[in-house]
Amino acid sequence: MPICRPCPSATARDLAILCQRRSQPQRRMTSDFTLYCFSCNCKAPRDSLTAICQQCGTLLQLQNRYCAIKLLGQGKFSRTFLAVDQANSTQCVIQQYWSDRPDAVLVTKLRTVGQHPQLPTLLDDFEQNGIYYLVQEYVEGENLATEIATQGRFTTTAVWEILESVLPILLWIHTHGLIHRDLKPENILRRSLSEWMLVDWSAAILSTDRSLRAIASNLSMGTRQK
Repeated sequence: MPICRPCPSATARDLAILCQRRSQPQRRMTSDFTLYCFSCNCKAPRDSLTAICQQCGTLLQLQNRYCAIKLLGQGKFSRTFLAVDQANSTQCVIQQYWSDRPDAVLVTKLRTVGQHPQLPTLLDDFEQNGIYYLVQEYVEGENLATEIATQGRFTTTAVWEILESVLPILLWIHTHGLIHRDLKPENILRRSLSEWMLVDWSAAILSTDRSLRAIASNLSMGTRQK
C-alpha cells in the first residue's frame, strides 16, 4: 500500500488520513493500521499510529524513514520485520540484530549478490541506538511450501523447472563466497510462471574452510535458532 512520505508539518494524526499539505496527496495508512515497536524489551510491541511507542517510549521510525508493520520472524538475537520505507512509499524487509552483528565483509558480499535478479536487493544497513539493521527489498509472492500444500505432489517436469530456476542462483551465491544455509520451500518464492526467487539471508555466512567444516558436521543446519 503506498504511503505518503512525512512532511515537516505532519502530525501523528496525519499518519491515519490523507495528507492535505501536499500538492498531490497520496494515500496514508488506514485508521486501523498499527505499527510494531523495534524495542526487543517492549511488552506491548503493537502500537497505534504515533511517533513514539506508548508502552516503552521507543521511536517507531528508524533513520526517519522506516516503520515496522509486522513481525515476520524472531530468534534469540535477531528479528525480521515487514516494514514501510516512507522515503519512497514502498514495503521492505528489515533484519534487526541486537547481538551477533553481521561481519562487514558479509554485508559487502550481500550487496553484490543482491544484484542478481532472483535475489532481494540489499537496500540499506545502519546502526541505531547500538542495534544493527539490514534493509532488503520486499519480494511479494507465494512460496513453494504453500504451493506444495495446495497442489500436492509436483510432477517431475515441474520439479526440474524449479531446479533449473533455483540452482543458478545458488551457483551465483557460492561463486561470491557466501553460503545461504536456509534453503527450504518457505524461502523460495514464485515471481512468474517459470521463475523463482530465493529470500531470507538471516542465516547466511561467508564461505570459509571453517564454515564448510561446521556445515559438514551438522547438515540439518536450517534456520538459526538464536
